Amino acid sequence: MIRKHARLLAVLATALLGALATPAPASAAPQEPAKHCVTNLSTGATRCFSTFSAAIADVTQGEITNADALPALTPGVGLRDRLNQLGAQAAQRNKAALAAGSATMAEITVAVNFEHTGYDTRGFTYIWTGYRPCDDGPVDHWEYWLENLTYNWNNANDKISSFYGANNCWQQSYEHSSWTGRVLSLRPEAADLNQVNFNDIISSLRLT
Repeated sequence: MIRKHARLLAVLATALLGALATPAPASAAPQEPAKHCVTNLSTGATRCFSTFSAAIADVTQGEITNADALPALTPGVGLRDRLNQLGAQAAQRNKAALAAGSATMAEITVAVNFEHTGYDTRGFTYIWTGYRPCDDGPVDHWEYWLENLTYNWNNANDKISSFYGANNCWQQSYEHSSWTGRVLSLRPEAADLNQVNFNDIISSLRLT
């Protein structure tokens, strides 16, 4: 009986040591928050990504995969010029699709707004797209508009510190929703809204 108990204790001790020696499963690395959102203003559909590069790659169907590494506005090589080139091509395809009665349309980036100054992509970014570029018509003819930034795009209300338009779009920004309050007049870009006393103020906007 004593020998049986001794063997049992030895088995239990071996099992316990084995359990202690087994490494705990590694915890999964925390995922980056999906803070880079694309909203198609022609459809209202929104999707968000963990990196700015991933968001731009999705919009451009893989044509631009390194957006984080590109300068924003450097002529010829900056991200905006690349978006403009692709937008012009997409506009031609969309025109042909409409003529053929096709519902398949390519997205065109019309504006990018940033949580930080200097077009810094490390904070939240808000990428707005549509199916056509802005035209050269009257300035009060708005191609796109956002009436209230509170309810969409990771709550962009009072968060924007820099922005630029793309594909011939300029942005007019408003202090309050429904295009009320103080107005930051039409401009193609703004690298630092502190300089015009409009930082973290924008609640609605229009594009033309």
